[in-house]
Amino acid sequence: MDVIEWLKLRTNDARPFTSADIKAVLSEVEWLRAELAQAREERDLARDKIRRLQVGDGPTFDELRKSGKIGGGAPYLFEELVDIARAPAPPVVFLHIPRTGGHSLNQILKRNYKVRATSYGASFFPPYFPRQFLSLVQPPETEDDRDRPAFFGGHIDIANEIFDYMPVRYVAITILRDPVKRIISHYRFNSTKASIFQDAIQSGLDVLGYLERFRAAVPQQYELFSPNSALPSAARVKFALDKLERAISFFGLQEDYDKLLTMLEALLGLSDVPHKRLNELPPGSVEVTPQQEEDLRSLLQDDIAFYDGAKAIYERRMQVLKAKSRLHPHPWTRFYA
Repeated sequence: MDVIEWLKLRTNDARPFTSADIKAVLSEVEWLRAELAQAREERDLARDKIRRLQVGDGPTFDELRKSGKIGGGAPYLFEELVDIARAPAPPVVFLHIPRTGGHSLNQILKRNYKVRATSYGASFFPPYFPRQFLSLVQPPETEDDRDRPAFFGGHIDIANEIFDYMPVRYVAITILRDPVKRIISHYRFNSTKASIFQDAIQSGLDVLGYLERFRAAVPQQYELFSPNSALPSAARVKFALDKLERAISFFGLQEDYDKLLTMLEALLGLSDVPHKRLNELPPGSVEVTPQQEEDLRSLLQDDIAFYDGAKAIYERRMQVLKAKSRLHPHPWTRFYA
């Protein structure tokens, strides 16, 4: 379409057009082109700003994946850790389930690892840019203290992107607790801390109502290992146990905390594991009746089935660990403090 046709359409005017008319139209077209160019420049600046907020000056995760620099990592299995001989000390991912004793384990890991990368909510990214994440998971190559591995921790589930992004072998750990005791601890602990939880509890909400009302904020343990809620109940528990056994390198039980310390020494080679129990129930927390505790058991049947299955895995592993005796120092001990 030439300028004359465009002008006729624009003005719906059949009169002859003068050169002045055409010059005016051309000026308007140039102005529109300049406006469009400025809008594109502003769009590009906005995109660059968003990119810098997400990835800094480095590549994106998609770009790193295409270049083969992220992804493809796998967790060490328990059986591999029992017999580990020679390998670089790996990064650790701690799947921290609230009210299981995880705060104490965090302190132990902080003493042994140089870098602690903590998730914000369920996400590690940002503040950790892709290139920074890549630098944190590189295997140590020397005995220099600066080359100690990093550990990642947070209230995450097994579908968290950190597992998908790992480019190297890593160790994944967690702690489990009797489901009924865990929910009671959650309820009683929050009764002492100023929050929406405490407000609800002080208004008369018992532990059963607490579990129902804050269901999304208090996920059951098996749900963290089987995020696909579309599965039937029994299948979901089975899926969670399979994930626990194959995607988590080893796990401890809150009721058997001393053996967790033994595993940290035997399976990771940590040399500094003494600890003080932290984040325990403060005085003045509300009480739960025996009847309420019994009622909780019927509400937590799936999590109890998961925990019973987990204990069976745990006991088998303890027997394997008991039968093993390491003749030489753990190969990873030299990488820690």
